[in-house]
Amino acid sequence: MFEFYDKWHGAFQIFFGIYIVVYGTGRLFKKKKITPEFLTGWKKKNSVFFYIGGTIMILFGVWSLPKGSSSRSGEYFSTHFNQAAEDYSKRAMEKNDKGDYAGAIEDDNHAVGLDPQNAVFYSNRGIPKLQMGDYDGALADFNYALYLDPKLALAYNNRGSAKDRKGDYDGAIADSTHAIELDQKLVAAYDNRGNAEEDKGDWDGAIADLNRAIELDPKLASAYAIRAIAKDHKGDFNGVIDDCNRAIELDPKITLGYYNRGMAKGSKGDLDGSITDLTRAIELDPKLTRAYANRASAKSNKGDYDGAIADFNKAIELDPKLAFVYSNRGMAKAYKRDWDGAIADSTYAIELDPKLTLAYDNRGVAKAQKGDYDGAIADLTHAIELDPKLAAAYNSRAFVRNKKGDYDGAISDYTHIIELGPKLASTYFYRGVAEAQNGDHAASEADLSLARQMDPNIEEKMSPPPPFGKNLPQGN
Repeated sequence: MFEFYDKWHGAFQIFFGIYIVVYGTGRLFKKKKITPEFLTGWKKKNSVFFYIGGTIMILFGVWSLPKGSSSRSGEYFSTHFNQAAEDYSKRAMEKNDKGDYAGAIEDDNHAVGLDPQNAVFYSNRGIPKLQMGDYDGALADFNYALYLDPKLALAYNNRGSAKDRKGDYDGAIADSTHAIELDQKLVAAYDNRGNAEEDKGDWDGAIADLNRAIELDPKLASAYAIRAIAKDHKGDFNGVIDDCNRAIELDPKITLGYYNRGMAKGSKGDLDGSITDLTRAIELDPKLTRAYANRASAKSNKGDYDGAIADFNKAIELDPKLAFVYSNRGMAKAYKRDWDGAIADSTYAIELDPKLTLAYDNRGVAKAQKGDYDGAIADLTHAIELDPKLAAAYNSRAFVRNKKGDYDGAISDYTHIIELGPKLASTYFYRGVAEAQNGDHAASEADLSLARQMDPNIEEKMSPPPPFGKNLPQGN
């Protein structure tokens, strides 16, 4: 009790002093016109003592305040404002984790308003902005966070993520590296740098960083899923599946895990497994355009062309600018012998991406089927110029040249295919046919004999020749 009185009696004296002064002053100014007679009357009523006594009480109260009381009062209000800001920030992070990005930003705004010098609050607010695609807004928050605290590792890491999304991969790697220099155990920085390295095509660097992230946090599902992408590009499909299995085990709702595993299964020829995983990815993220596109390719490779076209249509609805989707839909239409549809889709794919090799190849095949051999050869030649190792384009052009009676040209194309490898019975068979048509019976008999040795049933399989390759490619 005495401790309470010691802390607060000066404040009470100030309060009552102010009250008495106000009371006395109020008595003074009740009169609109002050005259000597009024002042005399006022003094006689002792009102002046209210004013003087109150003033003395205020001065005594100030003198009686314990040293540092003003500071403690400031700390009290500061502490309560900071706690409120922390509460808003915490709630914002919870909303962000639930996907309520707009709600998270609203709460982060409150946190920043209550504590505008807290760098962490700005860095946190940038995260939901990043998720909503407001990359410039996110960068502005991360930059201001670093202005307030140039050693805030999380802000460098978050800014690196924003730069990666904007395509500034070098900037992203630099920021993640700076974050790691400030905090060598910041798992997210290794994870993000690995992601940026993948975007640059540095698969080995990505795997090294993601290995380190997993070493620091063996339960980080995203690191396994992202590492799977690098392994896929290196052709390690079993490694992809192993990583995705682990990611899904840790987080059964990780879309990227199902998507990457579906892609790897497709690469291994497990089309049913690929379709199942890509379907699960779509269930988790109904707007995942590439999942529809790649499931379509798997369906087409199974012969379900209608199902494939339906998935390609959905992918185009979600993103009308993906060239490879039009190209692959064109090929599915070609399998249904819709040559005009195939040509239209391939043409639009080329408009979107003039260097999309397979679109020229597909259009060339469709033109050949419509009897436009010169147009077909022009497209197939352009495909070969873009990719001199595209055996399918040589094969299609050889077929068209043979149709035009250009047996030398056809033989040359088949020879290129054999040089590229692998050596297939079908290639020797068709070259042998072209050599026979060209009058070179000795060479023809040698090639046909070799083809029969490689596959005794080759003649039954190769008549008539297929117009194009068997499988549609899946795109990352």
